[in-house]
Amino acid sequence: MVSPRKPDDRPTMEAVVATDPRSARLAQGDSLDAFDDRIDEVRRVWCAEPERRSEVAALALELPESLVDQDPVLLRARAFAHIERGRFDLSTRDAERAVRRCEERGDTVGMADAGLDVAYALRERTNWEGSSAWLERVEGGRLTPAQRLRLLNMRIVEAVSHRRDFARARRLHGQVEDLALKEGDTMALLTSVINRALGMERLAGRYDRMRDAAAMIERVYGGVVPPEDEHYRRRIHALAAFDTGGDVESAVADLANLGDRASTTYAAAIAALWHAGHGQRERSREAADVVLKGAYPGNVALLLARLALARLDALDGRGRQALETTDEALAESEEPTWAAIARIEAAKIARLAGDEASAEHRLEEAIAMAVSHAAPFLELRGRVVLAASRYSADGALRVVELADRLDYGEAVARRDPEESAIVFARALERGIAIERVRRWMAHTGVAARVVRLIGPLSLVADERAVGRADWARPKARTLFAYLAYHDRPVSVSRILEDLWPGAPEDASRRSLKVACSYIRRVVGAGAVEWRDRQLRLNLGEPSWIDVRAARLAARSQNASLKRRVCDEIGGGRLLEEFDEGWADAARDEFASVWSRLSEDR
Repeated sequence: MVSPRKPDDRPTMEAVVATDPRSARLAQGDSLDAFDDRIDEVRRVWCAEPERRSEVAALALELPESLVDQDPVLLRARAFAHIERGRFDLSTRDAERAVRRCEERGDTVGMADAGLDVAYALRERTNWEGSSAWLERVEGGRLTPAQRLRLLNMRIVEAVSHRRDFARARRLHGQVEDLALKEGDTMALLTSVINRALGMERLAGRYDRMRDAAAMIERVYGGVVPPEDEHYRRRIHALAAFDTGGDVESAVADLANLGDRASTTYAAAIAALWHAGHGQRERSREAADVVLKGAYPGNVALLLARLALARLDALDGRGRQALETTDEALAESEEPTWAAIARIEAAKIARLAGDEASAEHRLEEAIAMAVSHAAPFLELRGRVVLAASRYSADGALRVVELADRLDYGEAVARRDPEESAIVFARALERGIAIERVRRWMAHTGVAARVVRLIGPLSLVADERAVGRADWARPKARTLFAYLAYHDRPVSVSRILEDLWPGAPEDASRRSLKVACSYIRRVVGAGAVEWRDRQLRLNLGEPSWIDVRAARLAARSQNASLKRRVCDEIGGGRLLEEFDEGWADAARDEFASVWSRLSEDR
């Protein structure tokens, strides 16, 4: 470490004023002792209390240039303060000067610390090549465990955000955690946890692990979290809520309540885009204004605010302006998660502006980014928004496959409810998403009806499974199964012949009307349509009947669709509870459908 300053090493007040005229105003004729307490506080905290560095860094900005220039610790503190204010060039300059001062004194430990500061400042300017070169330079020397931990954490950020090498990032996280636990370095451990939560876990859509990371921050500090780490704890919660459509307003307010500039602008940026997405113009504009006035240059908050304003322009009919603003915003997005999310939002803006071609292009970009970064949740969001306007069976199959992971279907249904409702309803109607539909319904507003005739008769109507006792009249249940199997208008005369064979026509017609009324009680007022001497079952949309899905899939050339429908239908005997002649005829007829459906299995 650098030895403490000695009183006789200090420059004279005249020398200080000559090199930094501002000090004349600060000192007003006092001796240099006026700065001693401030300098000692910065040096002591910087070396012994790293959790308070943000607090004391600002003090370094008030010190005379000639005092700071000769002291590596003060230079590093001032470099940190510059970064917090978005002055990345000044930060790099001070950190490089700190390296030179340490080199002059033969302080190899200080040189490594200051070198890491330079790499950090360059990274904040998105100068990845320069940052990496400094990391390599530092890596070549002997490092303390704390420095090794810091370097590994910086390499993780580089691997995720710049090189997109997730295998390397995972190995580095493991090295960090092993070394941090060995050294008992909770600060390094939490740095890794925070980086993992905001990087890899968010890309992978592991919002459960993000929340675990936030809880770990609180546990490590025993519930009293310092402001800097409390910012990250609340930021993790706000991002998880924003991405998955959770309680966004509450999470954002919690972050903004910290009151510092970074927290306020970050929270306002999320709020601006969220409110714009819900058509809340005034609230969105107010939040965006906070960001534009307060965010540091290059901060991702500016990207979100501009996207929010572009969406408002599209809502107000200024489509061309919206598209221009969106293009400018996207040109600045580099961080992988925000880059993909920004393109999904840009696609929605383009769609509002009437440019469907641009919308599809942005969505394809977002999907490609998500695939490249192994981010299945972001891929699902992109595919759902795309499939809402451009449906394909293969696309729906991929949506359902992704939605089956870690409850992604429920999360994306909260985040993009309108698009999800369209896509999941279409998937349901084609027999692709039956097992998930009841869970999706609660978040999308899809009121689906699902009928199974293969095996025991089963009906799910409006999230409720209909039991045998709900029918009240057995004949109503039989008529329902009969109409569901035919899935088209059937003449009344044929129904009477099949279900009431040999009965007087007047009596059987009365029984038919009673059975229809009981079906309407169970399924809904419009469930049975009686028109032109014909009856048909009307389940509304979306609805799924296993035999209908089988018939459609049997006519398709899509082998994967056939396999999926077979898996959804399962085994069993068609209409197994019904032994009447009409059911036997149905089984004979359906045998050929099943044969065509299963030929590719």
